[in-house]
Amino acid sequence: PAYFFYIVRTMIDAGVKLGLEPHVANALVKQTMLGSYHLMEHADRSPDELIKAVMSKGGTTEAAFRVLDAGRMAETLSQAIEAASRRATELSGS
Repeated sequence: PAYFFYIVRTMIDAGVKLGLEPHVANALVKQTMLGSYHLMEHADRSPDELIKAVMSKGGTTEAAFRVLDAGRMAETLSQAIEAASRRATELSGS
């Protein structure tokens, strides 16, 4: 859960930086996460298919993804998960 909380915190902080009241940013991000969960739970589609379904060409999500891709977000998150896995192995003594 901490990974998701990290993303949520970052999204809330960004909303506040853009001028939203903290409680509004918090509510918007929570609703976005909840809606995303429900979409994933009830749609028989892969995450990639869902991304394509909600991303409009030339839209806001596409602009955000350009920044995420440039910052190598997927690679960074993957490296974080690998580091956690290595540490879990160390802690288990295996």
